[in-house]
Amino acid sequence: MSDPFVAPQSSPRLSPAEAIDVPALRFARWTLVFCGLMYILMGVGAGPLVAWSMQVDHPGEPVSGGFTVGLSLVMFIIIAGFGSLNFVAVWGLGRGAKWAWIMALVLGGIYLPSGCFPFGAIVLYGLLKDEVRKAYLG
Repeated sequence: MSDPFVAPQSSPRLSPAEAIDVPALRFARWTLVFCGLMYILMGVGAGPLVAWSMQVDHPGEPVSGGFTVGLSLVMFIIIAGFGSLNFVAVWGLGRGAKWAWIMALVLGGIYLPSGCFPFGAIVLYGLLKDEVRKAYLG
């Protein structure tokens, strides 16, 4: 019979370089790359889409070209900038940086209560696995 007062065996401690080989973390990193690519595509397409919708809403009124270019540029910088955070987190996770683990955890937490729920769940599951968490937190 097992003794209930004996501490359970913990999983072996991995280095961040060894944690990269954990399948759950690999899927989390792939998910972050996919989300980053989708945000960059949204950044490319959002500006022209908004400019087109402004033309459709007001068919007789011309919209200045400088305004639409400026709006497209601002939207691209904001949306693609957020998408690039995913790539920075993936790069840092590959280097074994603690800040990247925290950054990816925040990104997964942002995705979880939104329409990107499955992506947030995959990222958080991969980062919060016992061996991965211990590898990055030391």
